[in-house]
Amino acid sequence: MSNINSNFEGFSFDRQFESAHNGPTTSDLVKDTKDSARFALEANIAALNSSKNSNERALKLSKENLNKVIVNHGKPIELSGEKQYVSNIIEAKNEIDSISAKLDQDAKRIELLEGVLALLKD
Repeated sequence: MSNINSNFEGFSFDRQFESAHNGPTTSDLVKDTKDSARFALEANIAALNSSKNSNERALKLSKENLNKVIVNHGKPIELSGEKQYVSNIIEAKNEIDSISAKLDQDAKRIELLEGVLALLKD
């Protein structure tokens, strides 16, 4: 993954906000807005990390399930059950792929939000 901060070179939250807002209480608004932004980012990062932990556990269980499905849960495959056997393998693999995609997406979001949060450090 690329360093997200390279997309924000030269960025200053304070300067950007002050240039966008004209008024007598600009410094107070900057501080309040910056605090709100930090809170929102930190809360979302925490939620994404929680989701990541749940998805990592789900991925482990899904991989274990695929292994069980491949051996048909230790039962013989009847002629009438061959299509279902193959379908179960595909379904189990699709579940792994879906969870893996969620993990990748969460990792990219965490990286982005942590990069933005780093911009707000004093």
